[in-house]
Amino acid sequence: MTKGTAKGILAKVYLYRQDYENAYKYANEVVNVDHEYSLDPDYRNLFSIQGKYSSESMMPGHYIYQNIEGRLRNPYVEFQGIPGSGLGSAYFVPSDEFVSAYEEGDPRKEATIFEKGETIEGYTGEITWLEEKDEAGNVVSEFNYANKKVIWPATQWPDNDFFKQELNLPFLRFADILLVYAESANELGKTTEAEDALEKVRFRARGNQTYAEAGVLPEKRGLGKDALREIIWNERRIELAFEGNRWFDLVRYEKVVPNYTTNLMHRKGRTNFDYAKHSKFPIPTYYITSSEGVLTQNPARQ
Repeated sequence: MTKGTAKGILAKVYLYRQDYENAYKYANEVVNVDHEYSLDPDYRNLFSIQGKYSSESMMPGHYIYQNIEGRLRNPYVEFQGIPGSGLGSAYFVPSDEFVSAYEEGDPRKEATIFEKGETIEGYTGEITWLEEKDEAGNVVSEFNYANKKVIWPATQWPDNDFFKQELNLPFLRFADILLVYAESANELGKTTEAEDALEKVRFRARGNQTYAEAGVLPEKRGLGKDALREIIWNERRIELAFEGNRWFDLVRYEKVVPNYTTNLMHRKGRTNFDYAKHSKFPIPTYYITSSEGVLTQNPARQ
């Protein structure tokens, strides 16, 4: 961690508080002044064991396999993986809706989504996929996707064990700060700066090619503040997929555009979504009890 890490975290804190002046200030320093970090030319490489300390990694995660009692698996890898195959617990599974959210031809989809029918290089075991059945044995739902950011050739698995991979979820990376810079610049009316920052992320996503060269992910320019805001928000969803940002982003979006998150959830069929309740964490009962009356449960979670 460096001074640049601290500036990046500050930029995100201010963005989440809708303090766009300070978010822009610190993101601008990281992007245009310090030049300490840069985008890794290979998006997929970011999530490999070798990519942990790439030029883009501002705050590397450090989940590791530890051969101690009660912890025989890398926890990040453990809760990902392929549902039903014995390769991961699959608590986090890409939804059909998310997979369909990628723009046509976006190379990040292939780098992020492991689809049913794909194989793992060097793995000779059978890959099965979980199905949910009703009492009559009819399939009522099935899983078709997994998080490819934790799926790498079996030749890289220590002791041929999927769960011993020392893969890491990056806690902060340069692409995130570029998008913080783009969003705060857009909110401040610095349209060209916002568009240029967004284009840097999309340029890398195309394989370091222009739209004219790659033919995918057209540049986003001249669309107006409100439209560009939503494009930047969607770019965060795609670029930072499964990296722990989405829920926190959805919480803040409602504050920027009233009812944005509520309407989004309702459109997806989650009609029981209550922003006042679901935007807040419950306080664990243990802490309430041990505080001897000092702490009470968050009213929205009662």
